[in-house]
Amino acid sequence: MVFAIEEINRSPDLLPNITLGFRIFDSCTSQIRAIQGLLEVLTGKQRQVPGYSCDPHSMPISYGSVLSTLSDKLQFPSFLRTVPSSTFQNIALARLMGHFGWTWIGMIISDDEVGMVGGQSMKRVIEQNGGCVAFMEKVHLSYPRAKILSTVKVSQRHGVKVIIVHSSEVHVKMLMEAFHSQNVTDNVFVFSASFTVTLGLFPRQTWPLFNGSLAIVLHFTNMPGFEEFLTHLHPLRDPNDKFIKRLWEKAFNCRWPEANDTQMMINIANGEGPSPCSENQTLHKMAADLFELDDLGSTYHTYLAVYALAHALDSVMSCKPGQGPFINGECADVNNIQPWQVLQYVRKINVTLNVGANLYFDANADALSAYDILNIQILGDDDIRLVKVGRYDSQEGQEVHVNTKSILWADHNQLIGRILKTPAMPPVTLTNALIMQDIVEHLMQIEYSDNAVNIQNDSDYVNKYHYTRIEGDENVKLYVPIEG
Repeated sequence: MVFAIEEINRSPDLLPNITLGFRIFDSCTSQIRAIQGLLEVLTGKQRQVPGYSCDPHSMPISYGSVLSTLSDKLQFPSFLRTVPSSTFQNIALARLMGHFGWTWIGMIISDDEVGMVGGQSMKRVIEQNGGCVAFMEKVHLSYPRAKILSTVKVSQRHGVKVIIVHSSEVHVKMLMEAFHSQNVTDNVFVFSASFTVTLGLFPRQTWPLFNGSLAIVLHFTNMPGFEEFLTHLHPLRDPNDKFIKRLWEKAFNCRWPEANDTQMMINIANGEGPSPCSENQTLHKMAADLFELDDLGSTYHTYLAVYALAHALDSVMSCKPGQGPFINGECADVNNIQPWQVLQYVRKINVTLNVGANLYFDANADALSAYDILNIQILGDDDIRLVKVGRYDSQEGQEVHVNTKSILWADHNQLIGRILKTPAMPPVTLTNALIMQDIVEHLMQIEYSDNAVNIQNDSDYVNKYHYTRIEGDENVKLYVPIEG
């Protein structure tokens, strides 16, 4: 956002003689703080009051909300976003599963609205496209370790080797640690766009679990000058920027001294703790290590949101009387611009940015639906690469395009095309045990008919369950609990 605003403020053509500013709110992964920050942005006030009136200087454009319900303009007439609806991500994931013949899969979702609502939609689309979801387990950073370990056991019990992860990375950290501690290392993870591939957030010993996995990320285009912008970040540019100071502490393993911080001075004198940060340090040549420059989906779509609003404001400022979009061709009062007026311009923008992207919103106020497919390749202790191996674009049809030869699988999955092309139903060797366990849990279970004779000899099972044929597959029976 800051990069885009500085670009616009330097531009002689876009909003000339006008300087844009910004306010940044950090949710700290807390839903409560996220809502507080949102209300402050919308109202322009420090107090969050229900039934608020919008701040006339606020025009919300989302760079990350993907829930498909937000495309309903009857419910959300003024909601805009520079990211596509999750509907298209679900199709992309289903097509990706089909491309590799992965039909027996598991799902990990975050225990929040994005995970549960989005996860159910994702599961439905995958099953409509021939896949079978063996389990859907929830994760959250607040979960106790025992609950996380039970998720690992569920994945082992079902014999799943391909697991879709639909969650932000903060909720997945403990799960990956649990997979590592239980020595479950032969899975292929497929991460949805909700997950930002930032391995630096995970313990180094869990990194091999990511090797060979795939990630669907929002399509982004290179932003000229952005990497240089990152390397020139420095506390001296803005001494009050707390974010840069925190970045400095992480980058140089140091700590900024605070007034009257005697304990820090004692630690330094004793050679303990981090050393004090210095303004002589620079981020030159460190951008690649500090920032995930191969996964800038959220960054790029924030960039688009800023430019969408800037171009709308530019149209407001350059409106000529009699040619405006309002009654009798009226223009907005530039000294008293209202959000609903800006909305009219934002909805109609259609511009080509200097990065080459064509920026506009469709009838649902959504942006273009395009995703890149990345392969996570770990070639050494500090050699992590996110390699673009495919793409999905709804405008180019409903198929994913994957360059399989560019994919580097983990050692245990080198024969992935053969090993992981599982049948649509559970492996026969697991069927009986799974069914008998799931009877107790009162779950629906699917089983191969040639294995059914062993189960049907159990009179208690026959009295409690019946089966029906699956349409289109005479070899499969669907066992369903008998009502009453």
